[in-house]
Amino acid sequence: MEILNKDWLYSQPIDYELKKYKLLSAGKKYQSLINNFNLSPVLDEIESHLDYLYKFKYKIDEIDNNLKILKGIDLDTMTLLYEKQDDTELDTIISISEDATTFFEKIYKDVRGRWRDVEKFINLSQIPDRRSVYSKGYMILCDYDKTYSIYEFHKPSSTQKEWKDFKLTLIRDKQPYVLETLGEFVTSVGISEPSSIFIRADIKKEYPLDTCLFPISKFKLFNFLKTGI
Repeated sequence: MEILNKDWLYSQPIDYELKKYKLLSAGKKYQSLINNFNLSPVLDEIESHLDYLYKFKYKIDEIDNNLKILKGIDLDTMTLLYEKQDDTELDTIISISEDATTFFEKIYKDVRGRWRDVEKFINLSQIPDRRSVYSKGYMILCDYDKTYSIYEFHKPSSTQKEWKDFKLTLIRDKQPYVLETLGEFVTSVGISEPSSIFIRADIKKEYPLDTCLFPISKFKLFNFLKTGI
């Protein structure tokens, strides 16, 4: 998803009102997605824009220095004197970047609030018993519509810090929920793969799967594995 492309800040024409219009237009689209709980793609894009804007902020001084012209020497203090070149476009970019940072931070706060709300409706539990030593595992996602999907994963390393890099591989998609069938899967795989664990994720409220439930379940699972086992 790309509602606002990455070079929107620098693309021509450099006009404050036009940039502000693009920003507000994108904001309406982000908000529509958020209201429908399509949270993951919005979060990814907002984080990307904020990361860029934060880096840009710390580059402003460097840019300013490159625009300075040597004017002379202050003989009293023996320091060089500079005057800044007039750069209206840069001033416009800096102004809109400051507005955009505040704008995106508000959207980010909203997305994270919705994200935490959804987390409350996803319950994780290890079955059939709690095991601390394992090399791989399976997440059984039991959706609100009485279906289940199974994802395979490997134990995250001690150096792995980012949940987005944690890989879940779908091995069984959207099957009608039958407790006996799940029990047979856990029993048979548990015998053939004694170093595997099974995590059940119970969904207590209906939300979009791909853009909400799955990424948040993945986020919760990663933190559960890193801190809860």
